[in-house]
Amino acid sequence: MSADKFARFRSYVRKMDTATQGAGGRLHAFKFCSKAYEFKLHEDEAWGELLEWDKACSPSWASTDELGDLRRILAWVYRNPSRPFGNMIESQGRVALPRLASMPDRKSSVVPPPVELPAPVALPNEIIPPSRAIMAAFEQGELIRVQLQVASKKEGAWMPKGFGEFMTREQVVTALDADALRGNKDAGIYMGQNPVRPGLDDQTAAKDEGVAAFRHALVEFDSVPLEQQFAIVLATRLPVSAVVYSGGKSLHAWVRVDAPDRETYKQRVAAIHALPLLAGMDKANKNPSRLTRLPGARRGDKVQRVVAIGVGAASWDEWTRTHDQTTPAEEPKAEDEERARPFEILGFDEESVVFYLNDLRMLRRVKLDELAKADKLRVLACDAFWKEQFGRGDDQKWNAVEVSEWLRAEATKLGRISGGNLADRIRGRGIWQDGGHFVANLGNRVEVDGEQRDGAWRSPEGFVYQSGDALEMAQEAATDEEAQAYVQLIQSQSGSKDGGLALAGLVANAFLLGCVNTRPSAWIDGQKGAGKTQTATRVLRALGRWGVKAESATEASIRQELKADALMIVCDESESDGDLGRLRTTAVVELVRKSFDGAGARTSRGTPGGKDATVWRTRTCGFFSSINDGLNLDRDKQRFVQVRLPNSRTKEDYKRQLPIEARCLGRPGFCARLARRAYGYAPAHSLNQDKLAEVLARQLDEPRTVDKFAALLAGAAMLTHGRLISDEEAVALVEGFDLAAFSPSQSVEQDKLLERLLSSQLDAGAGDKPTVRELIARKDESAVALLGRAGLFMHKEKGLCVAYTAQGLLNLLPDAPWNKDSKRVRSALLAAANKDKSEKVRFKVPDSTMNAVAIPHEVLTSYGLDPF
Repeated sequence: MSADKFARFRSYVRKMDTATQGAGGRLHAFKFCSKAYEFKLHEDEAWGELLEWDKACSPSWASTDELGDLRRILAWVYRNPSRPFGNMIESQGRVALPRLASMPDRKSSVVPPPVELPAPVALPNEIIPPSRAIMAAFEQGELIRVQLQVASKKEGAWMPKGFGEFMTREQVVTALDADALRGNKDAGIYMGQNPVRPGLDDQTAAKDEGVAAFRHALVEFDSVPLEQQFAIVLATRLPVSAVVYSGGKSLHAWVRVDAPDRETYKQRVAAIHALPLLAGMDKANKNPSRLTRLPGARRGDKVQRVVAIGVGAASWDEWTRTHDQTTPAEEPKAEDEERARPFEILGFDEESVVFYLNDLRMLRRVKLDELAKADKLRVLACDAFWKEQFGRGDDQKWNAVEVSEWLRAEATKLGRISGGNLADRIRGRGIWQDGGHFVANLGNRVEVDGEQRDGAWRSPEGFVYQSGDALEMAQEAATDEEAQAYVQLIQSQSGSKDGGLALAGLVANAFLLGCVNTRPSAWIDGQKGAGKTQTATRVLRALGRWGVKAESATEASIRQELKADALMIVCDESESDGDLGRLRTTAVVELVRKSFDGAGARTSRGTPGGKDATVWRTRTCGFFSSINDGLNLDRDKQRFVQVRLPNSRTKEDYKRQLPIEARCLGRPGFCARLARRAYGYAPAHSLNQDKLAEVLARQLDEPRTVDKFAALLAGAAMLTHGRLISDEEAVALVEGFDLAAFSPSQSVEQDKLLERLLSSQLDAGAGDKPTVRELIARKDESAVALLGRAGLFMHKEKGLCVAYTAQGLLNLLPDAPWNKDSKRVRSALLAAANKDKSEKVRFKVPDSTMNAVAIPHEVLTSYGLDPF
């Protein structure tokens, strides 16, 4: 290794800030390790430099016995590189990405210099449903060629036989989810990489002529180990819809080229094959009807599993732009002329050219027929800019028509930008990951890796960060003592060590919704006086503007307020009041459910005239509270953690919490300092979540439930110590966390049902809606009549009799989790009464004998009722 490499690296890092141990300095440590990789230092060389650098840190990581954390950061960076190995120094002999118009002649005898391969990257252990790859690669209703039949070659290899079957995307997804596709178990199953045009005969559909969209090109090579293949795919930063393990020696990367026609497709495939890093790939993979491996199919004793979804650049255009602009300077920069502009041109839509104003950090559309108006141009840039660029003569007059022609030509180069593509590029307020960097968009300013940036900074992955109301973030992070006090406070408030830890983890995750891939929500329930509102208040006080208070708000208004922001929704008193209230709550729950993983919930809204649509993505989670359990569907319970508050809360409980509250929420600026702590912890969150998920997967079967608890415990780690955890710590954390507390037993089920029944409100007219519990206590004739109409009767000897008709029970519990399952209601009701079956009971109102379940007086007494 050359001494020049070390000299240049040391010169660079001398200009960097030193890192203090703990959450505040972790970003600097990540940056140091990333730069070591880019200066072509091997991992052992980087470790030696890191130890020298640590001596300048105050306090040093060595002095606090945290060198293990530092070593894990280095290892993670070298296994998950964001840029090519040696990116900072290989200016000579480096083969740049060729522009399509200047690609080398095929007959040229010039051999490109050898390229050093990036360090191997371990394949992720995350279990990704195969249907996600199909959903990412194909549009709704598109036809996919699925090749089930194979023939054996003489050499023992397999090859596709026939033209295959043609199924819609939805049919393939359904079949994959049901494990209903059956091929040759030794050969696996193939599929087409691009959609097929409908209405063709099978033979034509299986050829290149049958391709409906030139969307993907296949990258495959088996000349190096799988980990090396994965590292190469990541290092190219090609836009990859999915990476699929073939079940053999290779990975299949579905590179998204999005070519408008066959000729452009050939050019883009040629550009991929010309990349030095891909010199060892299969050169036969050039035609658009090429077959790849169907994810989820078995091949011998292996599974053609999905390794990753959506890696690399967001689009082909972004990839070509960022690679053309990459230089061996400090970071990839745009051209100087473009960086000097006060705006960025994003493309054009049906009516306008779309701009991003760098100083204001906001989008601006200028209609095509108004592009030559000087007042519209002065909104994009001041007069001095236009004079400098287009001024003529001594007075530097500029012509608006000339400017409009230039803008139109620039927009044409970038192409049309749809609402969906624009939504994928826009990021609102929150903390985000961007090309190996962590970006805090605080509304009024942007920080990158802890350093404030001005409007000249460009996202390495082509995102645009919109301004908004300022979010609080202090310069100093909350201390371990303050953060641990907050965990203790929420545990005391919830009456549960594990429930409180999960809720505290939810609060920590709320700051990181833009840079995490799993966003679980929480629902707390309990009787009046259990402390639901106080819990919600303490959550909001910790979040400040990082949380959106949404009492009685509609889902549409919440979406409108959030738009592209990555912030949490807090909805206290989520109890449904009538059909409209239930629908409103259900819609908000649906919004956070869709935001649980991946890129979040996508929203489209038509524009005036109906010519286009405004689209944005919402990355959020929710905190809900109500008297009763408000989750109806199992799919919601996979994404929510449910915590039931204890029934009895006294003034003494509140007094005991006051000293704890004073050590966290009571301190000035706690919310802003907690945000800084979360920002510093961001690089460690996904690493901790992965470790915890690996341990949780040994105890839980449902992948989403694993992700849910792993994310919450990783958030809790931010509050308890804010560092990377070891494998042993991950095991200890999971073993000390009672998962059974979140899986209701039959007794919990019946308790929730009885509490729901006693808390149900009955309409007495004139706006009076007493609860069943209140009516039982009244004992007057009007109360008896109102209870009777609801199928309830308080019997002197038997107790509370509940009519055992299916429809009656569902009417009595209209918004219960069991509202579509009368069998489940009956089962819980019989269990509560400790009975095997119903009995005949004479009701006073109506005056008739009905099948009923009688809940004994001693059971009612335990629920706060005095039947006597």
